[in-house]
Amino acid sequence: EGGRARAQELVEGTLGPLLRHDARTRGQLVATLDAYFGCGGNVARAARQLPVHVNTMHLRLTRIGELLGPDWRERDRSVELNLALVRDE
Repeated sequence: EGGRARAQELVEGTLGPLLRHDARTRGQLVATLDAYFGCGGNVARAARQLPVHVNTMHLRLTRIGELLGPDWRERDRSVELNLALVRDE
């Protein structure tokens, strides 16, 4: 029970802005982030996986950066985001 609560805190604290955006707009930012990381940061491959146009992928990644801050692609932050994505499944 305590572990589940901690996992939920991690997800909310890390992905909260994206989760709220997606809930409000029926967006796909969490799925976009998951695909981006799952494809090793390869935007074209992630776009094909979703499937969306590569320009749509770039727009979504820009929006993710606006919501999470400019450091979301840096190593430590991306590890934290990846962990939260796994916990959110």
